[in-house]
Amino acid sequence: FFRCIDMSDKSMDGLAVQDVLTWVESKDASLTKLHCVVPEDTLGAVVKAMAEHNQTSLPVIENVGKPGEKYHGTIDLTDIVGLAMGLLGPGEVQANWKSTIEGVLQSKVVDLETEYLALPEDSRAQMTDALPKVVRHGFVRAAYHSLTIFNGEHAAATLSQSDLVAYIAATPSLLGKKASCPVSHMGLISSTTTSTASVELKVTEQDTVLDALRLAHAKGKRETAVVDASGKLIGAINAEAIKGLADLSVLQLPISEYKKLHPIATPVIISPDATLADIVAAVGPARAVRAYAVDAQGQPVFLMTLNRILRSIINSGWELNDITVAKICKVTGRSKDTLETIDADKTIGDALKQLSAHNMLTLPVLRGGQYVGMIDIMDILGEIIVNLEERQRGTLREQDHKAAGYLHGATDKEVINEVTAKTLSSLSYTAKDLVKDSDTLFDCLVKTFLPNRYHRVSVQNAKGDIVNVLSQRDISRFIGKYPDILGDRGDQTIENLGFLTRKIRTVGHRDSMMKAFQIMHHSNSRAVAVVNGKGQLVSNVHVGDLKGTSTFYHLRLMICFAKSKVPNPEDFPPDSIPMELPLTCTKDSTLREVLFLMVKHIHRRVYVIDQAGHPLSEVTLTDIFKSLVKPGADGLFSKKK
Repeated sequence: FFRCIDMSDKSMDGLAVQDVLTWVESKDASLTKLHCVVPEDTLGAVVKAMAEHNQTSLPVIENVGKPGEKYHGTIDLTDIVGLAMGLLGPGEVQANWKSTIEGVLQSKVVDLETEYLALPEDSRAQMTDALPKVVRHGFVRAAYHSLTIFNGEHAAATLSQSDLVAYIAATPSLLGKKASCPVSHMGLISSTTTSTASVELKVTEQDTVLDALRLAHAKGKRETAVVDASGKLIGAINAEAIKGLADLSVLQLPISEYKKLHPIATPVIISPDATLADIVAAVGPARAVRAYAVDAQGQPVFLMTLNRILRSIINSGWELNDITVAKICKVTGRSKDTLETIDADKTIGDALKQLSAHNMLTLPVLRGGQYVGMIDIMDILGEIIVNLEERQRGTLREQDHKAAGYLHGATDKEVINEVTAKTLSSLSYTAKDLVKDSDTLFDCLVKTFLPNRYHRVSVQNAKGDIVNVLSQRDISRFIGKYPDILGDRGDQTIENLGFLTRKIRTVGHRDSMMKAFQIMHHSNSRAVAVVNGKGQLVSNVHVGDLKGTSTFYHLRLMICFAKSKVPNPEDFPPDSIPMELPLTCTKDSTLREVLFLMVKHIHRRVYVIDQAGHPLSEVTLTDIFKSLVKPGADGLFSKKK
């Protein structure tokens, strides 16, 4: 494993797209020759052109080579087949395929573009573009299988993933130190044969080609393995298996009959212990789209696609300066029109009601349309806690708890009413929680989120308007969508990354919610672990528990009642109440696994536990972000701000 850590290689840095094109053209000029269609072409004409030029995708270009040339994107043969399959209901594919595909082929490219799916207009690059950038953004991140290469304003050639991997196979020094690393150690292997997904993506020769394509299409994949009765891998159905095919009606034939008319893809077989160099050497010259590792019986163990191969080669981590705040904000689904703000002349009570009504935790505060700062629900609760402590000499009283609820004290009411009656202008604000939509992710993290421990910031456009709110979760969702941002760190364990040093703050399950939030307020944290009498992790209290609340009276409840996952906790003894469990992992979990867990369950932290269930540490989004910007982030937490 440790051979695969920190193995970024710089040998690609001096290369441009033109270098690869020159090499490919020296081997076979037809591979990169530009063939295109126009928007007014029928899909039937597109399929015919693909068959004639032995291509599985073609760029769509108006006025190619002339003034006013316009690039529309790339159309793929599997898009056309997928469109026809999508028009057929369950059980209709076999019976109605011929008539359906004939109808689809009469449509024009422009109809496909406007009515069914947008063609990828960014599937392009310039000859002079740096090769690492094109690999990362075009082939790895966007997962395009072919790019249209421009020479200035005009399209000049095409470049595929296969072209690039073949070039790398002929220039193995580009693999650097990663060449000898077993792919099984690189965190890039897809599901094993024991997983449902891998088992489902198999067909036999008795199944039709359409069955195989439909299965891959439903799973968002591009290939289905063909196995014999014993499960041995004997072929594959993918875009290459239908390349050069002019009559798509034959796709309804059983694979055993189809391959008599047209060859199916021959899978490239590798050892489960293969290194990255082994895979590139096998896949590159064969111009295959993936490699299968098989066991002694010939059954597939895992597969490596070209995308995964290129990801492993380029995977030293994204340049965070290439990603803007505006790009990340696109994943939030929020816009200026739907953004909630509040005026500084409003009361804290008004802010609390607005937060509750929209199930939010923060609001941008404006004065006369100008940004003042951010009001957070923890700011409001913090004001209440400070006032209660002043009245009760530093110790929050525990109220009596009853099965049907609790009785809050008069002091609580007085303090809450007093605090919520204040105007927002009475609070202290800072403009540090403001970023520009043109800022890079690196600057956003290093200058704003990390040193100030912010969880949300307001986003300002060039006109000075507040147009969005960016949270740590938004950034994590973006990284979850484009995991290459993690780089090689994503495959390291959280123990190796040093994430086990954080001290865990805990409360007992019989303590009150208010005590938990008091600890959070004084430690400037957003969560606290809940343990039982044996010190085992049973739940956690976090700021998200305040969503939707317009009062804080319920915080006098015992945690075991407030965090119960049953509707009738009063029917259980306090020590036996089933509680909401937090996300957990072990010290051997990888950073990638932990992040995906957070993204899937919309959490900001995962607790590290031992075999007995005791909390050892926690991994937060702040920890992950800090690891991404190292060494620039070293010392960011040297003092509390």
